[in-house]
Amino acid sequence: SVLQVPGYWPSTAKVCGFWFPPAEWERDVMKPAQTDELFGDAARTTDKRPSVIAIVLSTVCDMGLLGTLEDVVDILHVLRASLKKAEFRGIVVAPSGSVLGRAFVIFSESRKRKFQAQDETADDNPEPHNTDEILTLIESVSFQKLFHRCAGVIHHGGSGSTGAALRAGIPQVVIPFFFDQFFFAEKVAWLGVASLLKSSDISRENKNRAMALDEALENLGKPELNKSAKEVQRNIERETESAVFQAVEYFENKTETRVLIKTA
Repeated sequence: SVLQVPGYWPSTAKVCGFWFPPAEWERDVMKPAQTDELFGDAARTTDKRPSVIAIVLSTVCDMGLLGTLEDVVDILHVLRASLKKAEFRGIVVAPSGSVLGRAFVIFSESRKRKFQAQDETADDNPEPHNTDEILTLIESVSFQKLFHRCAGVIHHGGSGSTGAALRAGIPQVVIPFFFDQFFFAEKVAWLGVASLLKSSDISRENKNRAMALDEALENLGKPELNKSAKEVQRNIERETESAVFQAVEYFENKTETRVLIKTA
């Protein structure tokens, strides 16, 4: 349902669908308390849809594709303003030692200094720099456990992030940078479940980047995008049940070798 075999592919190529491991295979990841708190009062809109957006851009930040550390800090400030305008909150997923994680600490410290300057009674020793009323940083979380609780996700179009978002049935904002990211970005846009941004749309040199982010976040709430995302989710769920067995059966037939014994 996501990838149809093009006519120019060889006849030996077969697409079986997504392979998702069972939930019990997921490694045990501690979920920070502030994440539950963020979701606790997240349904603030009139139609009671969740208002939390997952932001998964750590890899491209580490590769320097969003610029310097200072550039990433600046992007966080612009993103925060757009989230606030759209009445969303954001969960930034990034290790603390990554570029995005370090940028978040600087971003959070600057927000707290600004708050303290406005309020002389503010705590001189605030909580760890991982959250404010709009953005929260979490270092490690299973996408399978996070995405289904979100109203949408912003990511770079990697196969893992794309697959997890499609499986969760949520709309996406995709900002591809290289290799297969452009392929998956084009695919989810064609499926009608995502808005696309170019990397230049959010660069520091772009004076209209706030407008581009505003529009992309507004699109996440559109009924047609959400409807398409749920439809793709249902199709993927049906395919996932048989995808692995289809692949194994195909290899067995081609190699005349028994690979897996199916059990009831």
